[in-house]
Formats: sequence, structure tokens, C-alpha cells
Amino acid sequence: MAYLTIVTPTALSDNAPFRLSSLIAGSALYAGNACYVASDGLVYQTYTINTTGSLVEFDGICLDNTPLGGAVTLFGLGSRLKLASGMTIGTRFWSGSAAHLGLLSDTCYTTAEGDPICKAVSATDVVVTKKY
Repeated sequence: MAYLTIVTPTALSDNAPFRLSSLIAGSALYAGNACYVASDGLVYQTYTINTTGSLVEFDGICLDNTPLGGAVTLFGLGSRLKLASGMTIGTRFWSGSAAHLGLLSDTCYTTAEGDPICKAVSATDVVVTKKY
């Protein structure tokens, strides 16, 4: 299992197909983290539940390091994002376990996890493929 090493992420279009803005971080978030909006209205890093293998929730990927209480924007389904370098086109990425909050892994944690969060479409870019 290898986790994606994020390098200065950017959205490749200001008109991302699915973007949630004016949200508040419920914990410190890091650039490139997969995130969800919880029932308290705050944004947290997503993860796969160890006992069931299911994803907590997913609403989008944040592109900035954001402190607790800071404003955050999430880029979701259909968004093309520059996240890393040296990726193999077609590689799919899933959420890590609770020990790896928000990180993207090239290995599905369990078969119950289902659809990947995103897919590499170039050596540097991914497209978010997971619906919320």
C-alpha cells in the first residue's frame, strides 16, 4: 500500500464541476486530503472504518493546509486537480484507514470500500470519481 505524496495541489479550473465553498474546518486539514462535511457542519478528513471496511463519508478534496476553524473549499466529483508527480495514468486512489486520515492510497483497504475517490489521468493530475 502506497500513499500519494502531495505536491502543491491546484484546481485546473475555477469552474470545477462540483465545488463546496465557505465551509469551516473541524480539525486541521492538509493540502490534498480527502474530506467530508459532518453532521455538525464542519469539515474533517475522511477515512475507512477498520471493522467494516466502509468509507466514513466523502464530499471532496481540499487543496490548502487549513487550521482548525479556517475556511475550506472542497473539490468533488468531476474536478480535475493537480496533486502529485510521477503517477501512472489509470491508477485509482482510495481513502486510507483511521490511522491515515485524509490520505489517498493506491490500494483499496478492503473490497467493501467500493469506488475509488479519484483516478490519475496524467503523471500529475487526478479526476475525482467518487460521488458524495
